Order: sequence, then C-alpha cells, then structure tokens
Amino acid sequence: MALDIKINELTKGGISFKMECQEKNCDRRVAFTLKARELVGKGWQKVYVPLKCFKQDQDNFNAVTMPFALEVGGKGEVSIANVELISSTPANVSLHACPDYKPNRLHRIC
Repeated sequence: MALDIKINELTKGGISFKMECQEKNCDRRVAFTLKARELVGKGWQKVYVPLKCFKQDQDNFNAVTMPFALEVGGKGEVSIANVELISSTPANVSLHACPDYKPNRLHRIC
C-alpha cells in the first residue's frame, strides 16, 4: 500500500492504518504514531506499508470489505491523499516496518 501523508501536528495524538473484513476477528491495525511524529512539519511524504503488515495466519484478503481506513485519536492535524494498493514496491524506497503479531513464547525444558 502506498499513500501520501502530511503531519502538521501530532504531539498529543495517535494514528494507525486499518483494514476490515467480513470474517469475525479479521480487522487489522498497523500502528503509525511513532513514525508519524518523525514526519511532523516535513510536508507531504510518500509512505509504503506492506500488505503483510495487515495479515495474520489464516486471513483471507478476499474477505476484505474496507481496504483502508485512517484511525486517529487525541489531538493533531493529519492529511492523507493518493492511497493505492500496488502490486510491487518501487526500488530504493523505505517500507514501514511490520511488528510481529505473534507473542514470543518461552519454552521451559524440564
């Protein structure tokens, strides 16, 4: 996914990208607050978010009912434009990092 974003103010706000689908427990959010705070006052910036950031095991993208939503909270001023689902990322661009949704499990050896 590619989009243009302009962050004018976000010191007391938060922002996430969201995807929804028909199936139960299939709504996915990708946090963007920390990166957004780095972009405050830098004008329009192109952001690339891999679709794998929204996917968990057994998810089916055919069930997506809303491919993009901007979820915000608190106070701030954010503008979004040119949201695109692209099939390949252009060379030499920085991708938004996807956090691992699976909790780390410690195994005990008895």
